[in-house]
Amino acid sequence: MKTVDSIDLLVSFDPKEGSAQALEDALAQLREASLKDEGCVHYRFGKSNVPFLRFYLQERWRDAQALELHKDQAHFLPSFEKIQALSSEIVIHEMDWADAL
Repeated sequence: MKTVDSIDLLVSFDPKEGSAQALEDALAQLREASLKDEGCVHYRFGKSNVPFLRFYLQERWRDAQALELHKDQAHFLPSFEKIQALSSEIVIHEMDWADAL
């Protein structure tokens, strides 16, 4: 449930040519580890093939402190560096959802 302090992120990842499966695997591993982080409320992973292949993470963190703690976890930096190497573009959006689930 969305609270006043919670942080929602929508992150998109465009895979480099030939790296789609490796990127999908790396994102799935990051998701599994991140779900165990304190303050993780919601962490979804998906993809779209139209008009081209793009992967997404949809995250909700209890508050800004929980998000910062997530970034300090042992699994985060190596995972994110790998994901960066497999991606041609990464876009991070902090969301303010109209329906505020």
